[in-house]
Amino acid sequence: MITSDIADIFGYMDRAIAGIGARPAFYAEAALIGKEAVRHRIESSKSDPDERAWRPWTEGTAGRRQKRGTAGQGLLWDSGRLLRSVNARAVGSGIGIFADTNYADSLQDGTQKMKARPFLGWSKADEDNIYAAFNAWIDRSIS
Repeated sequence: MITSDIADIFGYMDRAIAGIGARPAFYAEAALIGKEAVRHRIESSKSDPDERAWRPWTEGTAGRRQKRGTAGQGLLWDSGRLLRSVNARAVGSGIGIFADTNYADSLQDGTQKMKARPFLGWSKADEDNIYAAFNAWIDRSIS
């Protein structure tokens, strides 16, 4: 299993919600934001958390995917196993996003024969979405 957490940006939020005993409720909402961001990268954007496009397939990989009929799904999406394995949960004072397949780390970090195609991690837009969700959550909680 490979994970990515967001503990750095959760510092002040964690202190704010811990005092009112609301950590589980907000973290569940934030985990969903993270999970959906990773799924979007795999299904649509085909880019890393910094919004850099993933490297294209080699000719050999493109040919194999064409023969199997899965080329149209694009990078990191063949059988759907990786996509189905993406999940998120509270980890310490943050949220961990993970992909629970035996090959996720090879995709994330690359290998000697394959360039990395990072899909886990938090983009600036993800952080902004979590801050916005936090502010909306606080507004709902105090009104």
